[in-house]
Parts: sequence; structure tokens; C-alpha cells
Amino acid sequence: MQTETRRAARPSFCWLVFTLKLSSRAYETLTRVVLVLGAALALGLPSVSFAEDCRGESEEFNWFEWSGKLDDFAAKLDSSITAERTQAARCLVHFPARLATPLLLEALKDEATEVQVAALEALRDLGARGVTAAVAKLSESRDVELRIAAAQALGFVGDHSALTPLTTLLDDPSGDVRKAAVESLGRLRDPDSISAISDKLDDDVKEVVVAALNELASFGDPSTVYAILDKTEDSSVKVRKAAVIALGKLGDPRATSTLLSMLVGQPSEVQRAVMEAVVDLGDPRAVDSLHALLNPNNGDETLVQVMRALGRLGDPSSVAPLLTFLRHEQQSNVARSAIADIGEPAVDALISELETTENVEYQRQLLGLLATIPSPRSAATLQDALSSDRFPRDQVVLAVAQIRDPSMLETLTLVIPELTEVELLKVVRRVSGVADDRLSRPLLERYPKLSKEARIEVLLLFAAMKDPQTLATVIKETGNEDLEVQRLAIYAAAQIGSPEAVDALALGLESNDRRVRRQAALGLAAIPGKRTVDLLLEVAKKKTHPARREAIWALAQALRGQESSDALELARDIFEAKDETNSYVALELIATLRPEDVLELLKPVYTAGRTSVRRKVMEVVGFMKLAGTEEMVADALSSDDPMLRAEAAWTAGRVGLTSQIATLTQLVDDPYPPTAANAIAALGTLDAKDAAPIVLQRLNDRSPFVAANVVWALERMGTPVSAWELELLLPRSENPFLRESIYRVLLTRGEEETLTRLLARESNSALLAAVDDVRTNKVSRDDAWVIIDVSRPIDTKKDLDESVDERLIGQRVFLLLPDGVVKGAHSDENGKVRMELDAAGPVKQLYDDHPFIEFANSFAGR
Repeated sequence: MQTETRRAARPSFCWLVFTLKLSSRAYETLTRVVLVLGAALALGLPSVSFAEDCRGESEEFNWFEWSGKLDDFAAKLDSSITAERTQAARCLVHFPARLATPLLLEALKDEATEVQVAALEALRDLGARGVTAAVAKLSESRDVELRIAAAQALGFVGDHSALTPLTTLLDDPSGDVRKAAVESLGRLRDPDSISAISDKLDDDVKEVVVAALNELASFGDPSTVYAILDKTEDSSVKVRKAAVIALGKLGDPRATSTLLSMLVGQPSEVQRAVMEAVVDLGDPRAVDSLHALLNPNNGDETLVQVMRALGRLGDPSSVAPLLTFLRHEQQSNVARSAIADIGEPAVDALISELETTENVEYQRQLLGLLATIPSPRSAATLQDALSSDRFPRDQVVLAVAQIRDPSMLETLTLVIPELTEVELLKVVRRVSGVADDRLSRPLLERYPKLSKEARIEVLLLFAAMKDPQTLATVIKETGNEDLEVQRLAIYAAAQIGSPEAVDALALGLESNDRRVRRQAALGLAAIPGKRTVDLLLEVAKKKTHPARREAIWALAQALRGQESSDALELARDIFEAKDETNSYVALELIATLRPEDVLELLKPVYTAGRTSVRRKVMEVVGFMKLAGTEEMVADALSSDDPMLRAEAAWTAGRVGLTSQIATLTQLVDDPYPPTAANAIAALGTLDAKDAAPIVLQRLNDRSPFVAANVVWALERMGTPVSAWELELLLPRSENPFLRESIYRVLLTRGEEETLTRLLARESNSALLAAVDDVRTNKVSRDDAWVIIDVSRPIDTKKDLDESVDERLIGQRVFLLLPDGVVKGAHSDENGKVRMELDAAGPVKQLYDDHPFIEFANSFAGR
């Protein structure tokens, strides 16, 4: 199992938890690592050198090694060696702004320019508050590098008072300083700066002009359109290009005529920008102008851009000219993509061409396009082509294999028997998101003759389809001698979820392969019932059974909402025997069964348990909202283990321990982001208004999860972050979790003007869809969102090997996603995933072949 899995987080509304769920072996490994590190520190053994660069990605920063080093960094700022002071200033960026800012302000007074620059960059990256005056003072330095760094920092740490020093810097002798000042004024999003930025459109340094154009576009102020239009005639190509891009972002129809006139006689990079801009404007007048550019003499690059633009505009009149390029070898793929973008309005023209042409290659292109455009006429034409002697059979089969839409699956079933295995593999991998039981019969007929690789892919498709008629074949494969096929079959049986699969899954618990046993347990947990419970109890009571741990965990899931004196007795026996190997999963049973004397059971387990077990006890206490646990929670909040502190912070909020507000307030400054995030969320839950000023200090935290909880908590405390500050915060993070929390707050407040402006620049299609669902009342404002960004294809078989336990408990999500495993979720065809909240345990696993990010970076819900 992977032990370096990224943590996911969750708020209630925006409740965040960073809790790793590792196997016993992984916990033991982690414990040994922590013990070794602790021993090394105690013995004074060499540790990480302060001279090493710690400016890497925050996720790579090793908090277990560095979280107690603040005083050491402070001491290094007094070093006589400039390089050490510089490095110490850089490393302070990894600490909470509240703790690092005083030290960095002192570093601003350093005699060495490189130390001052490092401090300015750290303050900038931290988004420190209340430092505008100190930073502005350095903007008056004679050193150009310092003025640049100060100007850049003011854009991230400044408020309205930063306008004066930044406006002054607009007249700096250095073009680099002026450019930094323009960009920072843009980041401040203060309308009072628009006029000053507009004045820099006449700057003699073109980079400054480009920066001014970029920032004016981000304001979206229609009053700037004419000033920007003037720059489309600038002698500099990069200025003209920036002006065109700005006009596209403004979306003002007054720019259309000028942009259309620039479609000819411009360098290719400007021409491309013009095409993008006219598409953004969506003005139908652009279509005829673009048609005029569909001339082979214009060159391949121009043709590609024109065809893509026409596809995005989606005008049916573009189909005919695009079809002429479908026959050209060099442009056929681009023309095909553009026609597909136009969609159903192109179907009639495609069918008409197909009826008249005798060119085999052209027929193949037309058939393939019809397969990718969902339409009853497309499906009917393809079915007729299958029975017609007019087209080569293999040509039609290859075309139909490109179908990706549910409405066209009936046609696809007709060709499955005719596909080669290579073709079948491609089809199966691509249709998993839309497949249904219509594909079961032809696939079952082919299954016995398939190779191992093909069987694995088909088993995964059966799992996605969940069709009971595939169960007999799936169950048969659970006894396959090949372990990989066996595990995939067990997974598919679990997804189908029929009680008929219980006996087959039970056999998996007897396997010598740990991965098979784990997969069998996951499968049984998904099929509750008396037969499942009895079988799992039988295995769980056998102390030497290799699948005992897995069986106990699965038993907890299978017993949800039920009572079981046998299972309760099993948990008691494990606790009394101080069986640390199984105490963790026995706590799952306790959370499920909720016995009356639960507190008396948990106290000795917490006292005697290893750190991982104590964390689990905290989880159970929070989940069950147990009273009388104040002493236990207080002890955990003061633990040296950062993950236990994080767990306890969440629990304190869940249980409602107002007596711990002072401790939670201190933990807001915890250098371990998960602890700080959970403490902030707990303070929000407890409505700790007095802690609001301290919580506010982490609004611009480098951890987007901490920042997201600040936004949520302050809203709960009645001291909300202003719309202006939210608009400043949004561009600083690409993390959808933080962006989602900002959108939620704006939606709740009805800040439509700010929301519209921000969404115009939002590139995450899943976030845009989620916000649109709320705005159009398709989804409640309180519904759970889970946005998973697209970044890479998953390796399903590897993911299955590495799959681990994920918990959905109450209002929080514990998630491990090694190499992209998602459990307890479902997704739609847009790649948007909605979490299925449950009382306990994973409700299912999801494996599909759409790509997504390495870890779920946005979880929000009630």
C-alpha cells in the first residue's frame, strides 16, 4: 500500500479534515518512522540542513521534521552569514502568517538586499495582513530589485492604502518596477486604480502596456473598451495581441467590427488571438468573415484556427465549407472535430454527402462523424449502413465503434460480435461511463473466447453496468486461478451487489493473497444481510484467520443500523486482550453498534492504545458526539502527534466543547495545516466570535484548505470576509476546494455582480457546472459538491491493487486516493462527482476511465 498518499479534506458546508486511513502495516511503518525521527532529535543526530532549499511545493514540505523549527529559523535570521539569513526568510513562508510575519518584518530591516527581497517574497506568498506600510516603505528604496519585490508584494498583502505607493511606482524609472506596480494594482481589484492603469497604455515600455491591458481586462469595466481598442493599432505585435485578448475577455460587442477587420493582415499569433476573441464574443457576424478565410492558400496554421473557431461558434452554415476540408488529408482531423462541435445541425448535411459520394475514405470520415454525433437520424443511418452492401462492412464497424452516447448504444450492440479483440478493447474502455444492460448480451457471448486483458476490461465494464444478468459469469471468474482476474471479478460481484454473490466473495477471504482478501471484504461490506453478517462473524472470531482484520472491518459496514450482541462481544474481547492489530477495526464495530456503555469501552482503549488507535477513538467520539469526553479530547489536543491533534480539533467541534475554545484558538497557529484547518472549522461550529481576529490572520494561508475553512468559519461567526477580499483571494489559488468555498459564500449572500465577474474568468468546467446548478435551482445550495479536476488517466488495475479503506462518516469524509481510487461516490458524464454521505463505511467503489487528479481536492457538503 502506498504510504505517501495525499490527504483529502472536508468541511461541514466547507468542513475540512485531513485524516489518513492506513492499513495496520502502514500505521506501523509510520509509527516506526516517527519514533526514529524522535530518537534522532533526542540524541542530537544530524537532521535536515537549514541551508537546504525549502521553497518547494507546500505538499512536499515535511511537517513532521520542520513543524517545531520556528525558533530555529528566527535564530538563523541573526546569523552573520547572509546566505543563512536569506534561506531562513525563505523558509518562513511555510509557517502560518500570524507566526512568520513578525520575523519577516524584522528581516525587512536587514542590511542585505537579498534578505529583504526574500522576506518580501515570503510576505507576498503568505498574503500577510497589516504589513502594507512596512512593505510600502521599501518601495522607496534606491535598489531596483527591492522596489520590484515591494511592488509585487503589495498586490498580495496590500489593502486600499496600497493604492498610493503603487500609483507612485507607476512613474518609476524602471520599466520592471512599473510593470510590477500595474500587476499589483490589478490584483487589488480596486476600481479607483482603473484610471491609473489606463494611463500606462501609453508607456514607452511595451511589457508595461501589455500588463496594463491584461489587468484592465480582468476588471471587466466596459468604460475601458475604447482605450483598449486604440491599442489594436499599436506597432508592437505583443501589444496588439494583448489588446485583442483583453477585448475578448471584456465581451463587449462594440469590439466586434474592429476584431473582424483584424482577421487579415496580421501575424499568425495576433490572428489566433482574434479568432479566440470573436468566438468569446459569439457574434454571428464573425461566421461569414471566418468562411472567407477557409482558403487553402492561407496556410495550414490559419486553417486550423479558423476551423476550430467555426466549430465553437456552432453555426450550421459552416458545415458545407468544413466538409470540403474533410477530404483533405492534412486538415481532415481538424475539420472533423469542428463538425462534431457543431453537432446535430450537421447531421442532415453528413447524410446527404454519404448518399452521393463514392469515395471510400470520405465515406469512412462521414460514418465516423455520424457515430460521434448523438441523434436518432445518425443511429438510423448507421444501422442502415450495417445492412447495406454499399459500404465495406469493416468500415462501418470501425465507425460504429466510436459511439460514446447512451442514445446510440443500440447500434453499438449490433457490431460487438464483429469487432476484433483490439477494437473491442478500445470500445469497452471508452463506453464505461455510458454503458447499460444493452451491452450485456453481446459481451457475454464473446467473453469465453477473450484473452486475459480483454476479460479484465469487460469485467470492469460489468462492474460499471451493475447488470444482474452478468453475475453468473462474474461469479465463475471469482474462482479463476489468475489472481488479477479473480480480484477484478470479486470487485464486479460487489458492484452488482446481489446476495447471490456472497458465497463467492466468502471464498475470497480464504485466499493466500492479501489483495484478494481485502477486495473480498470490500465486496461483502457492500452486500448487507444476515448471511453476510453470519459469515463475517465466523471469520472474525478466528484469531489466526488471515482475513480476520478485513472481516471485522466488513462486519462493521454490514451491520449498519442493526444490533448484534455477538459483534459487541467480539469488540470487547479485542479490547480486553489489548489486541492492537485489530483494535482499530474493532472501533469501527463500536461506532456502528453504539453500545450504551461506549465511553467505558473507549477510555481504556484510548489510554493504552498506540497513536493510530487513539486517533480512531477520537473519530468515534466525534462521530457519536459523546458527552463526558472533555478530558480525553483535551489530552489529544495537546498531543505531540499532529494527526491526533487534527482529529481532536474536529472532535471538539462535533461534540460542542466550548471549554476548549482557548486551546482551539491556540491551534489556529499550529504549523501543521490539517490541525489548523480543523481548529478553525471547530471554532466556526462553536461560534467562537472572540477568535475571529485570529482566524482571519490565516485567510491568505498557503494551504487552500486552511483558507477555505477560514472563509466558512468567519461566515458562521457573523464576521464574514468581504466580497472584495474574496475576489482578491480567488486568483491566488488554483485549488478548487478554496474556489468552491468562495463561490458558496457568494451564492449564499446573493453577491451576483461579484459572482458573475469571477465566473467569467473561471476555467474549471466542473465548478462552473456546480455553480450553475445552484443558480438555476437544479441543486440545493446545501447539497454536497465534490469537484475532481482532470489531470491524468487512471490505471484501473493498479488502482484496484492499491485501493484502501475510505470512510464516509456523518459530516466528514476520510479519503485515501492512491493513484486515483474513488470510493463512495458516483459521477456523471461531465466528470462531476457527488458524494453519497452515509452513516459509516464506503457504499461503493468507483472506477471509470475518465481522467482525474491524483487526489480529490474539493470536498464540501453538509
